[in-house]
Amino acid sequence: MKINATVQFDSAKLFLVDNCFDSTTLDAVNRIFSDQNNGWAADPIFAHKPGRLMYQDNNAVTQLIDTSAQVLSDQIGALLGRKIQYQSSSLWLDLPGYVIDPHYDTPGNPEISMQIFVGDPAKVWEMLGTAIYLPESGGRNPLFEMHYRINSGYIMEYPDRVRHGLNHNIPAQYVRNSVYLRFASA
Repeated sequence: MKINATVQFDSAKLFLVDNCFDSTTLDAVNRIFSDQNNGWAADPIFAHKPGRLMYQDNNAVTQLIDTSAQVLSDQIGALLGRKIQYQSSSLWLDLPGYVIDPHYDTPGNPEISMQIFVGDPAKVWEMLGTAIYLPESGGRNPLFEMHYRINSGYIMEYPDRVRHGLNHNIPAQYVRNSVYLRFASA
């Protein structure tokens, strides 16, 4: 994993990352996303905003993600200056039309999040990454947007303190594929 930038907010940090997964893990994860007919179901947590599917199977690939996340937890802990532990992962397939309004996550759920964008590079629109908004910004004008690039994304400390979302609806010809990892202080 390579850290490209660190953003310090009043009470949280954000790290922009590249090259998160090794090529074996990335290829395996991308195979899951290439078959949108098997293992995917609507995510009940996001039922109020239809268009997000979550991978439901537990198999060798999800175990490979868990193993990678265990290794990442040491690296993330070093970045944050404290011991952290991996909690869980989700694979999210966001379909055309899906919207993620600017929001704060629920306090402590998770304490530290990591979202890595994956998928077929031919089906990626760079503007489908995550946007960061100023707390006082009532509109959809982000402070900045992280581009959707394969095997890249972010680590967010205290996502309940950083206003974030998706600044664009997903157009008909694209999907947004990501691995979302949750961590907490040990």
